[in-house]
Amino acid sequence: MPLGIPDAMSEEHEELHTELAKGTKIQGKVGGAARRVAEVLHPHIERENELALPVIGVTRELAVGETSPDFAKALQLADEFKGVYGEIVPT
Repeated sequence: MPLGIPDAMSEEHEELHTELAKGTKIQGKVGGAARRVAEVLHPHIERENELALPVIGVTRELAVGETSPDFAKALQLADEFKGVYGEIVPT
């Protein structure tokens, strides 16, 4: 599988966005809470799509000992991820 976001994760993110969008249209505290969650969650998902999830695409090849032309880019993304989230990622 090439470097890219797995279909299952894309579908999950889309479903999450859809359901959260419904919640943001609710009046009162529930809608307000949903809007706050959306504000926090959107940048998180965007960053996840940019740095973490594409690397998953090459893990199958790595696990079975195959090579991929995308390994170099995957390592670059993993290093960038560690630079951003290093305090929560064991080294």
